[in-house]
Amino acid sequence: MITALPIPQPPRWTARFRAISALLTCDLMLHLLYTVLARVVNKRCRVRAESHAERALHLITLGLHEDKLEYEAGNRNLSFVLALQSELTDSLL
Repeated sequence: MITALPIPQPPRWTARFRAISALLTCDLMLHLLYTVLARVVNKRCRVRAESHAERALHLITLGLHEDKLEYEAGNRNLSFVLALQSELTDSLL
């Protein structure tokens, strides 16, 4: 039987790079992620690429990983998920 290896977890940010996690909840970054994914889904859009979607999904995964680490540390805020929900509701209105 062939089994797959688990997905490797990214390491925690060092103190020098901790500000990068704040970029994941920035309004502009969330708007860019929404725009990239909306263009990938839209078949009539002429500006779309699979590599853009892969990078957007990677950034979303990093944001979810940061929230998971914060949740396990005792912070129940989930800042990335809340910011993403806020961006989605603002974009859909």
